[in-house]
Amino acid sequence: MTKSMVKPKNILLILKEHNTTSCATMKQVYNARYTYHSSIRGHNSEMQQLMKLLECDQYIHWHRLKNEDVVRDIFWSHLDVVKLTSVCNLVFLIDNTYKTNRYM
Repeated sequence: MTKSMVKPKNILLILKEHNTTSCATMKQVYNARYTYHSSIRGHNSEMQQLMKLLECDQYIHWHRLKNEDVVRDIFWSHLDVVKLTSVCNLVFLIDNTYKTNRYM
């Protein structure tokens, strides 16, 4: 169900609908999802997996490193967006700073 993008709360509801005696909890659903994602990723870190997927799906991407192990900036864009931008050459700016203090 995770592969089909079903939300964890819906996974739990479906499990309980199909088996009323099920003792599954949200923690177990999250653990199973984590195990599934880890098996797909293999020994790569999340950032390594992201870079691999960007390469495989032919996204245009660029990154700068703060030091050898820390990514300072990262940018990626789908090729179709780049084509649209070159056709409609208006200037636009996107600033996305999400959880900037998380690792400080």
